[in-house]
Amino acid sequence: MPSIIFDGTPTVIVSGNVTITVVRRSRSNAGFDVAFIELDLSATGFAQGNDGLHRHEVYLALDGDVILSSVPFATAEGNGNARYLIGPDAMIYLPTEGTHTLTVLVREVGADMVLTGLGATGSTTISVGSENAAYPGQDTICLSPSGNFEGAPAGARLITGNDISAAIRDWSNGTTAPKRIMPRGGETFVQAAQAVTGGDLLIKAFGTGRALIPNAGGFNLSPAATVAAYSHDFRLSGLDADGPYDSLAASGPDTSFIGALFPNTPRNLIHVDNCDIRGFNFHTNFADDGAHLDVGFAATDSVFKDFGHSIFYQFQTRDFGLVGVDYGALDGARTDQGNNGGFPLRIDTSRVQSVSHSQGTSGHGWSGWINGEVAIQSIGRFGTGTTRTDRISVTKSVLRGGSTMLSAGTVEEGASSIPRAKARMRVEGNTFIGDHQTSTIANVSVSPFLMRNNKAFLPTMAGRNGFDPALLQLGISNGDGAAEPSLFTGLIALIHNTVVNDLDGPLTELVNPQTSYTDVVVGNNALVEANLGTPNISDGPLDETPIYDPSTTGYVDGTGTPVAGTGIPSDASGTLVPQVGAGVIEDALGPITFRDGANVQRADPASRGALEPA
Repeated sequence: MPSIIFDGTPTVIVSGNVTITVVRRSRSNAGFDVAFIELDLSATGFAQGNDGLHRHEVYLALDGDVILSSVPFATAEGNGNARYLIGPDAMIYLPTEGTHTLTVLVREVGADMVLTGLGATGSTTISVGSENAAYPGQDTICLSPSGNFEGAPAGARLITGNDISAAIRDWSNGTTAPKRIMPRGGETFVQAAQAVTGGDLLIKAFGTGRALIPNAGGFNLSPAATVAAYSHDFRLSGLDADGPYDSLAASGPDTSFIGALFPNTPRNLIHVDNCDIRGFNFHTNFADDGAHLDVGFAATDSVFKDFGHSIFYQFQTRDFGLVGVDYGALDGARTDQGNNGGFPLRIDTSRVQSVSHSQGTSGHGWSGWINGEVAIQSIGRFGTGTTRTDRISVTKSVLRGGSTMLSAGTVEEGASSIPRAKARMRVEGNTFIGDHQTSTIANVSVSPFLMRNNKAFLPTMAGRNGFDPALLQLGISNGDGAAEPSLFTGLIALIHNTVVNDLDGPLTELVNPQTSYTDVVVGNNALVEANLGTPNISDGPLDETPIYDPSTTGYVDGTGTPVAGTGIPSDASGTLVPQVGAGVIEDALGPITFRDGANVQRADPASRGALEPA
């Protein structure tokens, strides 16, 4: 068993009593894949059983290995281990063929959020089939403008040419057999906007590097509501696609890289892997017919940048997951435009929303803000539709910008009479870096909600234009403004977070507009505020030596000149490890986590904040 998880075992551990259900969205399960994980603790003997999943410490490992995500930014905060995940609501990335072993450890956390010393383990295997076996012989089409087919699969159709659209039309014409289209990496191709109506389709580069599509038209997976339900996998890998939208000028055609209407869709998976996608109004735009839809979306080891309305704009998809994804706005949105962009991530699903080991950046928006600025939208807006969202997880990621950085539980426009449903949400092990508007790290109307082992930087900026900040603000109402009683019985927990607030105004840990919440735990957080009139620095010193450059340009005016003080400064990073003499050291009481935000076993006595001292 991997020591990164299983050193320091619980006092009592009952092996094999965690049941793991692996939910596969893909029909092909070939070459590379993802899996969504569901855990059953009913046989563990834990006092709360499955009702405690939102509070227990849950650790997952694949194949007992430690590997880094291929996305370089992920290593900046030590979040690059894409195979080590915090559960229970995780999407697992399976990058290679073969049989993989998934291992889980659950440490019981009691009703008072204190570790009981009990633990349970479980394991299962997940198989990824042979890609060549799934797309044999003539079911694979290889394209090369230069006629170089070195490394092409044996028996594939070899076409000297650069038209991906023609290859798709060739395949779509009357066949439902799974197909693989392979443009050669490092060469340039054309792809016109087109409908995709055949069977399972994989477009994946062969050879070295990504296939280049400088004027991509995008893919429409359901041309009209009258077309039969899209019941197939659509997977992309190794593509570098640029569209026609200019996000800095907020202009260009209303294009989607992947657009879909899913009437009564059966199980399938849309998966973007190892791609760099830029320059579309919508990168993914999934509509719905008002019903629960059984389609999954995954993005892994990919970059999504330069967008207009949204990158991930998905309604009624069944499961959603990001692992190792760099997504968000380009620097330099124009503040003189009333609508200079939209949402990096806006999701409504009926089961799982999982973001891990990723980097999100928000830098523009569409709604008003104080002093006439355009509000910078949330990096992640979850559960924004009219249907129930069961499980939301944001873990081990680096998130930058947004007047409110994360939001969850709001009701979609036009549906204000639909009350918010209870949904568990976990925000754990992340690094948040505020911009000049940031006023709330998380604003949610869901419960249970757990915010644990996170770090946050609120840097000084000359152009500061926001309210005094809060770590968490709780909503209380549905879209009609009426109280929603079902929200108030779930756990709200803010434990072991560290905040460096360099603003002039004080930070509030919890903003709760009324007292109806019945299970609230706030404890062992660390806060350093050096720039208040009376500095609050007793929790320091912390190591604020910059470890990478998170800077952004911020807003620009109508001439393209940066607006002073609206960009994130370059020094807004650091390990935040407590240094000698810090008041947080060995000062934790009550709800103490077993591991800290760097996956290190906590000392006894433990320290407050996200990290133990070195």
